[in-house]
Amino acid sequence: MFQKQTFSITLAAGFIFFISAQMVQAVPPPDFLFSLATQVIQFFSLAVVFLTAAIGAIYQFIKTRLDVLKISAWHWAGIFFGVLLISFIGAYFYGKYQQSLAYQRWEAQSRYNNQQPNDILNPITLTAPTTTTIELASTTPPVTSSTLNLVIETSTAPLFVTTSSELISSSTFFVTHQSEPLIITNEEFKLALSGKLNDFIVLDARENIEYEYGQLPNSLHIRAADLRAGKWADLPQEKLVYVMCWSGIRGKEVAEFLRSKKIVAKYLEKGADGWVAFGGEWHGEIKFRNLYTDKRYKIVYSTNQVKQELKKGIVLVDSREKEKFIKHHISGSINLPLMQTPTVDFDRVFAQIAPTSTVITVCDSFVNCFDAVLTGTELERRGHIFLGRYNSPWEM
Repeated sequence: MFQKQTFSITLAAGFIFFISAQMVQAVPPPDFLFSLATQVIQFFSLAVVFLTAAIGAIYQFIKTRLDVLKISAWHWAGIFFGVLLISFIGAYFYGKYQQSLAYQRWEAQSRYNNQQPNDILNPITLTAPTTTTIELASTTPPVTSSTLNLVIETSTAPLFVTTSSELISSSTFFVTHQSEPLIITNEEFKLALSGKLNDFIVLDARENIEYEYGQLPNSLHIRAADLRAGKWADLPQEKLVYVMCWSGIRGKEVAEFLRSKKIVAKYLEKGADGWVAFGGEWHGEIKFRNLYTDKRYKIVYSTNQVKQELKKGIVLVDSREKEKFIKHHISGSINLPLMQTPTVDFDRVFAQIAPTSTVITVCDSFVNCFDAVLTGTELERRGHIFLGRYNSPWEM
């Protein structure tokens, strides 16, 4: 009799569990979606079996020691709902735990992929400065003719004029220091700030919104995209340039780019986040998510949810690199990688989006998914409604 009752309870619990399941907006990265259902079902099954066995053992224990044991329908109802409650709570927290682990794995893999040779700064075709040089037969590096004695740089940026003596000095500085490691450790950086190392400047290459909320005192702020568009020419060529971003990924790309322009740049290991964790000086906030805690900045939409939102007229803004967008993108989406767009082009590129649009940003890696959130905040500043991100564009 008891076995039949417990079997009925198990079936009822399973039936209620499955008919009460609801879709939620906040979903984990793709690799977790494939295993979540199986994991929850397994956990729920084990929980029901364990609780059923425990109840049975307690029941038998009491029954053998009491002459008469009468359990009313209310007792059975209490046991039934108790099993359900414990199962639901256990499944919920287990799912959250697995979601957190899956996201950490996705984030770590994405960070690793972005540390490999790639081209974060270069996909968008920009007009970079070019140099016109008139060579003089001499034992010194080629400079201008003796009558002109100038090197003229032409670009869409303001005109820059450098004398030959300055060129020789900067060329000598680069040759002397070009073998310097591309990275600078937190210990070395701290020593530099204390004034015990060579002359240098600290270049913060993060986005405007990041710099506004926190920065290293006396650092020079120029966005990575603006450097690539020509602002690199504002940097001194006779000093070391220590590049700072948030995690080190953008900093490495910027440092490599500046080296190609004969500027001795080094990026700070693990970026500003690692520097603050190290105990370095900092004014303001370092973690973006501590300032933007609303649900929409954390939501990652599923493919089915994006399809439903598209029917409602939302706009998809693709924050991925231009080459990725060209290779594959969702029909009708707009390519707007904020971290690759020069500041002077902001108004033009954001004009692609109709006023007061409702937007979901599209991404697929650690860097451009961070870009997708930054893009969302900029869209909000310009009067649009930002719903969240979608990180599985290959499924559309």
